[in-house]
Amino acid sequence: MIAVRIGPEMRQAIVRTPGYFKTHPVPKRPEDLTGHRCINMQRVTRGGYFAWEFERRGREINVRVEGRLAINSLEIARRAALDGVGLAYLPDDLVEEHIR
Repeated sequence: MIAVRIGPEMRQAIVRTPGYFKTHPVPKRPEDLTGHRCINMQRVTRGGYFAWEFERRGREINVRVEGRLAINSLEIARRAALDGVGLAYLPDDLVEEHIR
């Protein structure tokens, strides 16, 4: 089997409302996210949830996060993060205007 890239690499961002860290500790490393209220993205075809992917010194790190909300729509995840539900792991281009 051979993998072929079909598009540009997508950057992801972990986003939250400005007040979230007033009541929650700031994560220092990806593994710290497991103690936070995270918004999970559900896999439509295989079930389960997507891991949040990071890279540290060329090594891939996948973190399985916990949360009260699991959805299958990036737009709903963005809305939930804006409403203060928790942390969301979303494509940069979907949240860049809110970050600015």
